[in-house]
Amino acid sequence: MKLSENLKKIRKENNLSQEQFAEKLGVSRQAVSKWESETSYPEMDKILLICKLYNYNVDELINENVNKVDDEKKSKINFNKYVEDFLNYITKSVNMFISMKFSQKIKLIIEEIIIAFVLYIIYVVSSGLLSSIFMGLGFRGLFKLIDAIYKIIFVVVAVTIVLHIFKVRYLDYYEVVREPKEKSKEADKKEEPKEEKDQKESKEKEIFEGKPKERIIIRDESSSGSTILNGLGKIVIFCIKLFAAFLGIWCSISFVLLVAGIVISFMFTKTVIVFIGVLLGLIGLLLINFVILHGLYSFIANKGPNYKLWGRLFLIALIMGGVACGTIVLGIKDYTIETKDPYGEEYVDIVFEEEMKDDLYIEDNRGLAVEYIEEDIPNIKITAKAKHNIEVEKEVIKNAVVIRSTYRDYDLEEYDTVKEFIDNINNKRIVIYETDWQNDCIITVHASKENIEKLKTNFENQLDIVQKYQTLREDYENLSNDYEELTRTIDNKDDEIEMLNEELKTELRNN
Repeated sequence: MKLSENLKKIRKENNLSQEQFAEKLGVSRQAVSKWESETSYPEMDKILLICKLYNYNVDELINENVNKVDDEKKSKINFNKYVEDFLNYITKSVNMFISMKFSQKIKLIIEEIIIAFVLYIIYVVSSGLLSSIFMGLGFRGLFKLIDAIYKIIFVVVAVTIVLHIFKVRYLDYYEVVREPKEKSKEADKKEEPKEEKDQKESKEKEIFEGKPKERIIIRDESSSGSTILNGLGKIVIFCIKLFAAFLGIWCSISFVLLVAGIVISFMFTKTVIVFIGVLLGLIGLLLINFVILHGLYSFIANKGPNYKLWGRLFLIALIMGGVACGTIVLGIKDYTIETKDPYGEEYVDIVFEEEMKDDLYIEDNRGLAVEYIEEDIPNIKITAKAKHNIEVEKEVIKNAVVIRSTYRDYDLEEYDTVKEFIDNINNKRIVIYETDWQNDCIITVHASKENIEKLKTNFENQLDIVQKYQTLREDYENLSNDYEELTRTIDNKDDEIEMLNEELKTELRNN
């Protein structure tokens, strides 16, 4: 690489304008411009100064490619360089914002707010998706750890995106240009003696020290980014690839499940139209899943995107999805809809007998109404009509007979739900399972008219006692709160009295 290109590369890597670069070397901007355009070459003392300032040797600067030299030096971390680069970034940003017009400032602020808002929406949606996935799988403890890590990663990614967009949209296109009051085009074309040239550069420097004229110009787009942003960019890319790999795992699982679904769909071959619709729909979803997996793999492996393949597969999947929806609708129009209790319609009678007492009453643990039936018997007989999925037992608590009914676990093997579902689909039936939980256990009490009256009266009295207890408890809680408030007030007054006593003692001592 030529010396002129190396000088230009060094200047741009350090985010310096030609004027700023010239000031560091003690020459004029025109001199730097001539070096970069190969009109003239720097003197040896300037070459040595450049090597000293930017950590190169003469041979590297003149004969080698500084990009290759920089690659060899990447293993050496220069903390001061990072700090200086960060401070230069801030300084340049502040100077740019100050020199911008009011309308440009408003535009910049609004644009950054919009970007931040879009990133926040992305965070809310992605965080909700992660929450639903982990909570759905029951990994509540793991989700807290993943959520904390995800928040940190997202903040780093969001800050990097905002800074990078600001740099690309504004900072890369801004440069302070100092224009001299007098320009001599003829003098630039002629090669001058060294003494006259130094004198002219000294005069030009005095001219440049005047008030600068600031304007926004388009800089060379090949200008490399700052070291900090490059480092953050690598971190962001790594985090995004890690997230893509995480999504790829879930897509791989869904791919396997879709293949299993295609195999299972062959159980519905008796209903040809519905089978074809389901099969096409699953194949369409499989194609979309493949496109996502292929895209994630291409991104992680740094391979070029294959937009033509993805577009064709996605279009085929959409067509299959539309055909599948239409086919399924045509197929299920001949289906009948039935409502069925999964526990059946048969009841089992369970009978309890209890000796009648003056303070006895009946209570159902689920709070349902108990039915009373008059029967000429000395004691009481309790009948529970329950379905086979209900367990009923009697428990005597003081003067109360409590009838407890609990559900047993639903036995999938007993009802063979999967086989029944497949049979229903193949027989063109859609069965909706509903359970009337209020009628799955009916409690009736058989007793004489006199005993029934006692049972009802005792139950109402018990309700009154419970209500009075709740009222007293609420009054007690209110009194407790009032007592606590009064205690705090007294404590505050005691503190005030103590302060007054201290002030009085101080005043007495002073007098």
